[in-house]
Order: sequence, then C-alpha cells, then structure tokens
Amino acid sequence: MNNADIHMHLLSGVDDGTKTEQQMQELLDAAYADGTRIICATPHFHPGYFGDNRNAVEDAFTELKNYAKKYSDLQLFLGNELRYSTNCLDWLNSGHCMTLNGSRYVLVDFLESDDSEYIVSSVLKLLNAGYAPILAHAERYENFHGDMREIVYLQECGVVIQVDAQSPFAGWGRGSKQRSRRIIENYLADVIASDAHDVLDRPPQMSVCYNYVENKCDEEYARQIFLNNPLDILNDLDISQLNLDTSYKELYSSITIENPDNTRILEVTVETKDAMQSKKIVDAICRTAADKINDTMGIDQVNVYSAGTVGNNPSNSMQMTTYLLIGIVVAMIVYSAYLIAFILDDKIKTEEDVAKYLGLSVLGEIPNSKNAKKNRGKYQGYYSNSKKVHGGKSK
Repeated sequence: MNNADIHMHLLSGVDDGTKTEQQMQELLDAAYADGTRIICATPHFHPGYFGDNRNAVEDAFTELKNYAKKYSDLQLFLGNELRYSTNCLDWLNSGHCMTLNGSRYVLVDFLESDDSEYIVSSVLKLLNAGYAPILAHAERYENFHGDMREIVYLQECGVVIQVDAQSPFAGWGRGSKQRSRRIIENYLADVIASDAHDVLDRPPQMSVCYNYVENKCDEEYARQIFLNNPLDILNDLDISQLNLDTSYKELYSSITIENPDNTRILEVTVETKDAMQSKKIVDAICRTAADKINDTMGIDQVNVYSAGTVGNNPSNSMQMTTYLLIGIVVAMIVYSAYLIAFILDDKIKTEEDVAKYLGLSVLGEIPNSKNAKKNRGKYQGYYSNSKKVHGGKSK
C-alpha cells in the first residue's frame, strides 16, 4: 500500500527539520522505502520563530526535486505549516505563507500548552476567512478534553483533523498516545501524516501506523486517511460529502440567493436546523457555482468573495432538545416530591380535617395568634361539643 504524506519537514536548513542536503536526501530515501509515493514538504512558517525563510525554501525544494528524479513514481508538492498568529491571515492572503499545493487547505499548528478555546476560535477564524484549516497533530494539544469534544466540534465545522503517525506508539508521550488512539479508533482522524524531521528521532514510518489503523478499524478507513484524503487535499477537493438527510425540495427551500443593489455580488444564505451544516452547504454552493460559471460562460474572474460564517458557539437543535428534556424531568421530580410530601402529611390543619379524621363536630374556631406574648390568657385551637381537640397554654 502506497501512502501520501502531506506533513513532512523535509527541506534542509529552513526550520527544525533536516539541516543538510545529505540529511534531506536520507529522509526522502527513507520515506520512499517505507512506501510513500506522494510527499508535500511543509516547512514551518512564522517570521518570529524562523525568520523570512521563503527564498531558502524555494532553493531547498529545487535541490530536492533534482535529487528525486531517480524515483519515477514519486510526486513532490510544497506548502507550509503555519504557526498560528494574529497576523496569519495577512501572511496567507499575501502569499508569504503557502497553502498546500496552492489549494485552500492550510496546515496550522499551535503550542501544545495553548488553551483549547483559543485553538478552536483561532481555527474557526481561518475557516470563516475562506480557508480550509488542517489542524496539525491534533492529539498533542494538552488542554483538549478526554472526550474529544473539541475534535468533534471542529470536524463538524469542516476542519480537517491530522494525526502524527508516531503518536499511537508513544512518540510524543503517554497523553498524546492515548488521545491519538482515541481519535483514530473513533474514526475522527481525517489524515495521518508522518511529521517527519529526520531518520532517527522522528522518522517517516507511515507503514507501521497504517497497519495499526487497518487492524483497529478497517482497510477502507486506513486507505481513506493515508491516501485518498491527502490526495483530495492536494487537488483542492472536498475530503467528505455533505451526506444530507433531506430531499431536493427541502434543500431548495432552505436556500436564499440575493443580489445587493448596484453590485455584481450574489449572497447565498442557507437556513437549516444545524448551523454548521448550513455553512458547509453555503461553501459547497459557492465553490460549485464559481466553477460552473467559469466553465459555462468562459468567465475567468468568478471568485468566492467571502466564505460562509459560523459563530464560535452556534446553536444546536439537538442541544436545545436535550436541555428541554432535562427541564421536563427536573419539573417532574419536583412535582413528585411535593405530591409525596402532601400525601404523607397527616397533620390536622382545618375544620374539615377535624370532622373527617376525628369524627367530631366543630362548634367554633379561635384564630391562632402570631404573637403568643401579646395574647396571654387566650386559648388557641378548636373546640367540639365533647372536648377540646387542640389548644394552647393559659395563664
């Protein structure tokens, strides 16, 4: 089984990967020997950490392609691994930071100790800006919850989840090992990549992880995340279908298209019960429409001006239903408690209780005083024609 690796620090002298041309060649040879036939070199990009390494990247990639000519069935591509920063959209829009093979897919990473909310909100900013984020080595973020709620949420929003091939075997410690296995075994990984830096400490051992995924999950899933999805990413295709559980008429009725006055812009709005699904539909419509208009009318400048947007905490109909059910259950419990207390309460409180439970006729009632000190000498309680039923002290 041949693999496609879209996360590798292969280029020499540009980041914390290989340092020399010889090390770069050795790493390429090791990846090829392991069965990798498609590689996207992804040097780090962040001027504050690695300086402006664009020229060095271009030179090293040229050297790599010349060396790789001996492998006739090997394909090489280029991109960056973006270390997220508040300036990253400027870097991407200007072309200083490269997407993977010029696609809309951006490989992005964070510090392992970064807050989970910060990671989620930052990735969604890239998504809302029209890019398709690939969250690099998602298993290594220490503040993600054990139930993988952040992973599930980001994937539902359209973020690609990438796991390092070494992580299931304690390549990054026990925590990363557990998280990576949980992600894989719950079919939450979209891409497995080597994240290789050298042939010793961080080698490109994709085949070992492939066998693990095939045994723990199935062959189809292993092929999807080791080959098919990476290929679709490099070709700028969607890595998954929308899988809409709705009819054509229902989908059509949920879509609104408007043309603002005096503009050549079309605004697409989709309203469904799932905000994240609505965003995916909007993005798919815009991309498909742009391609079809280009092909049909021969217009080369049809672009998606802005991707669909989704908030950091979109409403979720399932969550609202759950909260409603919880409220009903709590109300039933409270009502049941009051009912039980009422049934078990055997105190005599009214004239009717005296007649009902004691079989006595009530002749009159002396009101109970709220302040006994101000009502000394007065009896309190009920009297019948036979005896006093209840009373207070007299002085």
